[in-house]
Amino acid sequence: MTNLLDTSILSMFQPFQERTWVPHTYAMVLATIAEYQLPFTMAPVLVNLAKALSKDQKALNALSMARTTASYKMQYGLAETLHSETIEKMKVKKFSLNMDESTSGNLHRVLTVLVSYFDECEVLVEHLFSSSLIKREVTAKGKERIKTIQHDLSKKKMTDDGKKRKESVCLKIFKHRRYTKLISNLYISVLPLFKKYVMLFEMKEPAIHTLYEEQKKLMSEFLACFIKVEFLKNLTGKELKNLDVSKHHVKPLDIFMGSAVLNILGSSKGDPVMKEFLMKVEKGYEECAAYLQKKLPLDSPLLKAITSIDPLARQHSIFVTRMKKLPGLVTNVLQDEELESFHQEVLKYQVDKMLPSPLTPDDSNIRCDHYWATVDKTGRYPMLCKMAKALLSCFHGPQVESSFSNMGDIIDAKSNRMNIRTFSAFQSVRYSLRAKGKSGIDAFQQKDFLHVPVNYKLCQNMRSSAKNYKRYQEEQSTLKEANRRKLDMEEKMTESKKSHRDEEAKKAAKALKLHRETILKRLAEKKRKEKRPVKHMSN
Repeated sequence: MTNLLDTSILSMFQPFQERTWVPHTYAMVLATIAEYQLPFTMAPVLVNLAKALSKDQKALNALSMARTTASYKMQYGLAETLHSETIEKMKVKKFSLNMDESTSGNLHRVLTVLVSYFDECEVLVEHLFSSSLIKREVTAKGKERIKTIQHDLSKKKMTDDGKKRKESVCLKIFKHRRYTKLISNLYISVLPLFKKYVMLFEMKEPAIHTLYEEQKKLMSEFLACFIKVEFLKNLTGKELKNLDVSKHHVKPLDIFMGSAVLNILGSSKGDPVMKEFLMKVEKGYEECAAYLQKKLPLDSPLLKAITSIDPLARQHSIFVTRMKKLPGLVTNVLQDEELESFHQEVLKYQVDKMLPSPLTPDDSNIRCDHYWATVDKTGRYPMLCKMAKALLSCFHGPQVESSFSNMGDIIDAKSNRMNIRTFSAFQSVRYSLRAKGKSGIDAFQQKDFLHVPVNYKLCQNMRSSAKNYKRYQEEQSTLKEANRRKLDMEEKMTESKKSHRDEEAKKAAKALKLHRETILKRLAEKKRKEKRPVKHMSN
């Protein structure tokens, strides 16, 4: 009877608990977001993290993480584990590197390196490392001098060049407004021609097999803006590169400039300024075309041969010829004894009717890496797939630039003292999660800790992270002390050299003074002798 009474009382209070606890839970999450100025997109992340952590109450009670702890566990625990996994994959797979240098928000020059490789079914891009480039130590006197220069520059007014630029801008906006409109509308119309080609470099999926055709298409479309179309028909990349762009121009008013420009020109007939504008447009097109011919590798035999791995490029003799040229252009993929098998597989591949479709169910083109992963699973073309996967792992654009925009998000005004090693750890984790297509919770949550395999490397690195961080601090302290002693020695040597020079200068001045005094004494003595009367001896 008592148990039934207790159960009924609890059931009465349960709706009341739900009505009070849940709103307070909402309040905790929202108050935390407001307190630390987090975006609202973090709300579901915080909720899912809380739910995942609450499933293991023992681990949650044992969890304690201060700011410094989070920093060294990120560097020497999580990031070190993911970095070692990337290194192990690089040892057995073909890979390419993409690197560049930029300046962080705290004025450090940072070198970032990304690595691309073909994993089981697609090409993955991961962060290899970011490192601060050599930083020269500045002495105390040097720092004072820099502060003085900065103070002087803050007082500096506009220079003569600045005044001229300001005057030029004002003239273009107010006095030569029509000409300025012509220039701006011309850019608005012409620059979108390059947009699709530029967007190609921002694609996450591999697109190196499309570069050759996209370059040809860009060059042909651009030349058609000011050259007669009959002279551009069926030109190869090499012919486009060697074409004389100073000939066969269309009439000035037939040059592509956009409808807005033509409307302005139509309302200004006979204006000499408009004639000058048309001449400049024609010359600008010509110079830009010559620049594209110089910079675009339109005659690259490698890019031309790589088009043969496109899923749509089959059953044509031209692609057979291009594919056979690949081992001679990319010499570090196949061994000499594998070349014969490769050439046989090329011929079989072209006529194989059992290969997967190059189109998705909605009739769009399948990703090239996904296609070759499917072909590889058939096991019929090992040498051909080995070559295709190596080529697709090559970077087709400067993807490292995106890491620099991420750097601006991580190292900002609030975290400008962040160590570059910590930033590198952030990037390693972010790129690894992106490559796996998982969130941090999904990647490391142990839903069934009794049966899920343990990542011993992660556990070992997490436990030893504090010891490794201490060792790093000691090394940095020793290095700083050595640099300080070196600077002190250099300053002392500079001071001793200066004092030695001063002493030598004093000695030289003293010797010169003594020498001059000696000469003056001798001259005075000589004059006295000359003034003495001569005594004549009498007989």
